[in-house]
Amino acid sequence: MPEEKRLLWDSSGENVALDIRSLFEMSPSARDDIKTLALELKLQKEHKKALEDKAEAISREITAKEEVLYDLMTSVGILKTRYEGIGTVSPQLQYWASISGEMQTVGFKQLRVLEQGDLIQEKVNGQTLSAWIRSAIEEGEIIQAVSNIDDQPVENCWIFNTGPLEGEIVGMKISGKKKVNIRKG
Repeated sequence: MPEEKRLLWDSSGENVALDIRSLFEMSPSARDDIKTLALELKLQKEHKKALEDKAEAISREITAKEEVLYDLMTSVGILKTRYEGIGTVSPQLQYWASISGEMQTVGFKQLRVLEQGDLIQEKVNGQTLSAWIRSAIEEGEIIQAVSNIDDQPVENCWIFNTGPLEGEIVGMKISGKKKVNIRKG
């Protein structure tokens, strides 16, 4: 009598033959081994998820502390300092910029008008674009929009302050955060 086999898929997408009878003919210790390993796997996955959640919470705490430290250092005019056992501490602003697929036509047109067309290749180099955005923000050519209601900065809304495209930036996503570098020295 031929063995009864069933086709299943393994994690690589390949089909594998499984002798169904072997599942029922297993010794009790083999079933216990499977149960034990399944439980260990379940617990490891839960532990991994808890660690990832904790890492996300720690990242949010780091971001909040960096913002407070950045504001404190810049408010008292400290741009760079060194502490024994810590290293060199310096506040800086980091910016990222990108042009999404659906906004490429408009974003590329704006870069060309601003004589930044050399940033455009088959796609815009994100690091180079971010460096140009940082420079334009530092020079006051690009500023963060301010709410008419409470004069607070509007998140993710930037405008050209000067030049041929004065007004809202369209086609480019700009984001940034306050960061503090600490280098061991």
